[in-house]
Amino acid sequence: MNSLHTNIDIVRRYKAKSTNAEINVVPFIDVMLVLLIVFMITAPMLTSGIEVELPKANTEYISNMSEPIIVSINKNKEIFLQEIKVGFQELKEKLDAAFRVNKNAVVFINGDSDAHYGVIVNIFAEIKQIGFHHVTLMTEVR
Repeated sequence: MNSLHTNIDIVRRYKAKSTNAEINVVPFIDVMLVLLIVFMITAPMLTSGIEVELPKANTEYISNMSEPIIVSINKNKEIFLQEIKVGFQELKEKLDAAFRVNKNAVVFINGDSDAHYGVIVNIFAEIKQIGFHHVTLMTEVR
């Protein structure tokens, strides 16, 4: 009986000293929730571009497109290609180079609603004359 009593003591000591093999996931969940909140707050701030007041029109949303070329005109008649301020002649040269690289590129004209209409029309005509087939005027959907 002494031997049996000793074996029971050994088993009890072993169970008392065994480690917990479960992973505590609560800290991971806390970190993931904090990261989710951080990304939800910072994502809208990461959108970039030239600030213009788009005109409103009843149009359809365009999707399934590759990286478009965006030409912006603000109300001060300043022209931007993507986010870089350019002159009219420099715009023509850069768009001509872009057309030679990708003839199927899509060009968006992002004109401020208070921008001079003649400037927007001249840029639109020049883009079409270069050879771009997909030129779109950006508007806000009502």
